[in-house]
Amino acid sequence: MLRTEAAKRLDRFPEVTVHARVERVRPAAMLTEASRDAALLVVGTHGRGGLRRLMLGSVSGEVLHRAAAPVLVVPGRDGDQQAA
Repeated sequence: MLRTEAAKRLDRFPEVTVHARVERVRPAAMLTEASRDAALLVVGTHGRGGLRRLMLGSVSGEVLHRAAAPVLVVPGRDGDQQAA
């Protein structure tokens, strides 16, 4: 499924290099680790805020504070599904 979704985007952006990995760890931990070798880390957000964000946690917020590289947080658009 990951390869299929990535292939859809690679057709539109052939100059982008993609390294697909499936891991069984917390997403924020994996992204923070990956940031050590990155020039820029781009993460999406669902745009949750306030109390709801505190209850659910925030991968993008944790990565923003712990990453070794600069982080660009891109908000999702209403009605769109987030895609990596």
